[in-house]
Amino acid sequence: MVDARGFTLIELALVIVFLGVALLASMNLMSGALSKSMKTELQLTAADLANEKMELIFSDKNTKGYGYVAQGRYVLETDVNGKLGFTRQVAVIELADSKKVEVRISHSGIADFVLVAYLANY
Repeated sequence: MVDARGFTLIELALVIVFLGVALLASMNLMSGALSKSMKTELQLTAADLANEKMELIFSDKNTKGYGYVAQGRYVLETDVNGKLGFTRQVAVIELADSKKVEVRISHSGIADFVLVAYLANY
């Protein structure tokens, strides 16, 4: 009798197919995770940019007065702080006894991020 050692060609082919399928599945999972990670990064950047502008508006109210903010002197900004693709705009909306301030951050990769604050003349 011949002592058979090693693997047959069919066994090797099956292992290669199995490893190929496993590799494709793991690559698909990593691709999805990377996509979600990039979207999350864009959302965090949008939140930071909106918060930064809102802090500036609060500072303007404290240093330049309520009237300055009420006039809505904030222009549309593109590629905000060197962040390509981001736009930032401010809307000051008249209410009965206060102002509604909306900071909207837009980017093609995410839904618009809107930060809202209400300011009163106190």
